[in-house]
Amino acid sequence: MGKAPGPRTTDSPHRHLARVDPAMRRLIRRVGPGAVVPQRRHAPWETLVRAIAHQQLNGRAAQTILDRFIALFPGQRFPEPGDIRRASTAKLRRAGFSRAKIRAIKGIARGAEAGVVPTRRAAARMSDEDL
Repeated sequence: MGKAPGPRTTDSPHRHLARVDPAMRRLIRRVGPGAVVPQRRHAPWETLVRAIAHQQLNGRAAQTILDRFIALFPGQRFPEPGDIRRASTAKLRRAGFSRAKIRAIKGIARGAEAGVVPTRRAAARMSDEDL
């Protein structure tokens, strides 16, 4: 089975879903496109950290772990990559992350600091393939 094509730059989210998924196409035809709005409030590295937190967990459990994670870094809306990189594994385990997730999150933090994970502004200028 082939991979579904990514969204075209000019596609709205509902057009992309209707194009690649027959079930979504039927649903969109029946109830309309709805208000699918991409979330752009987080930097790409933060979005990746949040995605790692949600892997293999229900939303409530993931949010609880994220809340504990953020609380480990008082006075910040979300910890910066350097804070994450410098945090001990034991500290991050207290939030509820597995060792594998901690390795992934620290890798994202290192990538953000090194410029491998682009800023939001840089990501907006990149093609889908490059991103």
